[in-house]
Amino acid sequence: SDYQLARLGISDIAIDPKSANHSNPIIYVATGDADGATYFSDGIYRSLDGGVSWQPINSNLFDASTGNNFINKIIVDPNNSTNMYAATNLGIFKCINRQDDYPNPMPTWNRLTTAGNTPFSSIAFESETNTSTIFASGINILKSQDAGVTWNSIATSLNGFDLSTTPTIAQFPGEFVQRIKILIPKNSGNDNLYAAMVSTDDLNASWSSNYYYHSFKFSFYQNSWTPLDLPLFPSTGTYRPSIGRMAFQVSSVDQNIRLIGDVALHSNYGPMHNWTVQTLNCCHNDIHAIEFQPGTNDQTFFIGNDGGICKKTLPNLCEEINNGLAISQINGLSSSSEDPDQILVGLFDNGMKYKKNGIWSYPPQNGNDIFETAINKSNTNQMLGTGYAYCSAYNGCLHYNIGDAVNLQINCCSNDNTQDALFDAMENLKNDPTIPNVVYQGRRPDLFRSNSYSVGGTSSWNKISDFINNNSIHPNQSVNCLTIAPTKSNYIYVGLCSRIEDLVVARLMKTTVGGGNTNWTDITPPITSANPYLWINSIAVSDKDPEHIWICYSGYDATTKVKEFNGGQWIDVNSGLSNIPMNTILYESGSNDGLYVGTDVGVYYKNATMPDWQPFMTDFNNKPSLPNVIVRNLEINYTNNKLRAGTYGRSVWETKLACPLDVDLILTGISTSSIFEEAKNSITSTVSISGNVNQYYRAGEDIELLPGFETDNISLFYAFIHNCDGDGNSNLRIGNVVEQFKAFSNLFITETMVIPNPGTGVFTINFNEKYEIEEEKFLTIELQNIQNEHFEIYKIKDSNSITIDITDKPAGFYIAKIFKSGFSNVVKLIKL
Repeated sequence: SDYQLARLGISDIAIDPKSANHSNPIIYVATGDADGATYFSDGIYRSLDGGVSWQPINSNLFDASTGNNFINKIIVDPNNSTNMYAATNLGIFKCINRQDDYPNPMPTWNRLTTAGNTPFSSIAFESETNTSTIFASGINILKSQDAGVTWNSIATSLNGFDLSTTPTIAQFPGEFVQRIKILIPKNSGNDNLYAAMVSTDDLNASWSSNYYYHSFKFSFYQNSWTPLDLPLFPSTGTYRPSIGRMAFQVSSVDQNIRLIGDVALHSNYGPMHNWTVQTLNCCHNDIHAIEFQPGTNDQTFFIGNDGGICKKTLPNLCEEINNGLAISQINGLSSSSEDPDQILVGLFDNGMKYKKNGIWSYPPQNGNDIFETAINKSNTNQMLGTGYAYCSAYNGCLHYNIGDAVNLQINCCSNDNTQDALFDAMENLKNDPTIPNVVYQGRRPDLFRSNSYSVGGTSSWNKISDFINNNSIHPNQSVNCLTIAPTKSNYIYVGLCSRIEDLVVARLMKTTVGGGNTNWTDITPPITSANPYLWINSIAVSDKDPEHIWICYSGYDATTKVKEFNGGQWIDVNSGLSNIPMNTILYESGSNDGLYVGTDVGVYYKNATMPDWQPFMTDFNNKPSLPNVIVRNLEINYTNNKLRAGTYGRSVWETKLACPLDVDLILTGISTSSIFEEAKNSITSTVSISGNVNQYYRAGEDIELLPGFETDNISLFYAFIHNCDGDGNSNLRIGNVVEQFKAFSNLFITETMVIPNPGTGVFTINFNEKYEIEEEKFLTIELQNIQNEHFEIYKIKDSNSITIDITDKPAGFYIAKIFKSGFSNVVKLIKL
């Protein structure tokens, strides 16, 4: 049913007490993430069948396309079938036709006049019998006695809780209101309202500000407030309040039982206001919701937290009840090409999660944030994850596995440099695509490289940029995204972004020589957005041309979603995309520039033949499969040819790759233009290629070049065996299918000579004249490293020699394979 909701985040749920069918009640949900601001609200949705189907009821509520709006609370009047209210960041809204048919007439909302006391965090009826009297809280506490027509503050200097000078608080000098939550105990028949407030010593509060709790009880009959003293918790304390969330609950059985949840659970169980911190040894400390379980005398309650749901029964019983909930918020995603079932993910506030042999497990580390993850291609026992803490105090440490690939042993190997990978610079940990042991990490504000996955708790990292001194980067800009060209790893692209409050334009930097203090070029696109401070979230690079890239942007500007750069100019590639944030973009190697983009509502796809992006969220039967969820990570595992999505709230999903429209192709004639031909199964060709063009064939099973197929000596031809919907070693270039070149005559190479060998990077291969070519065909030379990773293809004709330039590759051993009509020879190159 969540496929029908435009946003996965839900901040509140209300059941219509006037539902005609109690087995399938009318349900209302407030979309968005009001606590963490991860999801903006798309308004209010209604289900008339107990949650099976949903429809938006947002007429005149607010414009959801602008983003930045949140709904904190919705309440439904139990005394009639019309009224309901919503507390939002834009004020209090009222609906007087909540059960009307959809879409005509549509339930309609009206904003109530409340003296500008926005945003509002909570709203409540005085009782089930008196729903004309309503209380609401924002940075003040208001009361209406006429169903929302007029409102007055009930927190003044005359009644014991002075909020008359908000956002400053006269009663607490030096403090500013951040949020106030109110509630009236359910079904209690009492005359009390309770309020919990978080204040700070900084009007523009941040994590470094001090935060304080205050709690009060209001008597309806006496019109007065009584303090329920809470200890003051500064932000540096273990149990400090936080910026965006607060759960608050008071028992209807015994109003001396009061609970406040934030980064800990604070409880009071008596009339003396003896607040203590409850131990939650079964669930995450970050708390977003608390509800008492009916029928337990309020001794049992449920806690919604960053890890899911737990159940607490006094005094000490605590149990996690998350079985069946696929709700992990994925920050990082990586898998093994050797074993595609081996997956390592980094979780928001919940450490890592690891899949091996079909079983998911939590490696032994704490519940902090883990961001990007990486698995070594040459040694799948070696894994890394970037973290927010745990190794040392908030320095963007690395978590490293030193055990085997089944029983992980997580140690620390912190990148011990002066620049920390702070909170906004940790989602960057990338393997080198051609050198298995090399890994890159982005920090604030520079890029680092390590030549090996570290062991023994230490690591050797080299800074390969100096953006502040050489490229005028703002000191608060961080490496928000990076990518390395899949075929030429000396081409590295880095996106640098600052904190939003710095108002600094994002920058895009490029190196073609593997980095270095002065070896970076600024290729930032011209600003075309009304908002020049949008973040560059992700970069994708073609496997055919390392100068050909795409970038995607955050934010809500319809003109700035995806941009393409072919080495000459920037082009907007927005058609078909909704005006939502673009979080990640992925290039599919061996395809016709196939691109996947992860957005705030799922995945879109486009290739070079398509004018528009298309949603890529259906299953094999073209039915909705991927929910409308934030997708922050995309990865293709070319061993099983699966696209995987790391979602922010619905765990990891996978699907087949986008398949070519044609199943089989038979190509004939003469071709004088650059083209990409692709088929799901097979391609058979007798084409004659000429005119200094580039041509590419991609097929899932086989490519057969029959007599008549040829290219001139200045054109380039590539072939890919690249499946889209089945297992198999995919994305393989021409050297792997050369045995199907039926048109070639026999080639006998009796001797080759490489000069110089060893060398510094430029080698000449001379062929002995004792060879024979029966027809005018070409030789194919494929260059690879000792890990059998293919990264260059050469062709020669009418020549006894060829020059190979690998000056941009690391020192080591390389292999040149020479093919002709199924026969081959191998020469070894040694680069010093």
